[in-house]
Amino acid sequence: MGKYIPLQKYFEKCPGETLKLTFEQIERILGDKLPMSAFKYPAWWANGGHYFADSWMAAGWRVDGVKFGELVTFKKAK
Repeated sequence: MGKYIPLQKYFEKCPGETLKLTFEQIERILGDKLPMSAFKYPAWWANGGHYFADSWMAAGWRVDGVKFGELVTFKKAK
């Protein structure tokens, strides 16, 4: 999960209930490129079951929607 720690720290500091991040913004936060599977497969953005999902879920967020190659919408978990 080391690669995704910066993303978790980012989410921990985010106020509000909804957050929209472009793929480019996510890569900037990570300081690295997302894997190609993140651009192609909805399962990559599933809430759970993958170590990278822990980066947003551990911070109390869930993926609410994905527009591939454009942006990801996250919502605060309730």
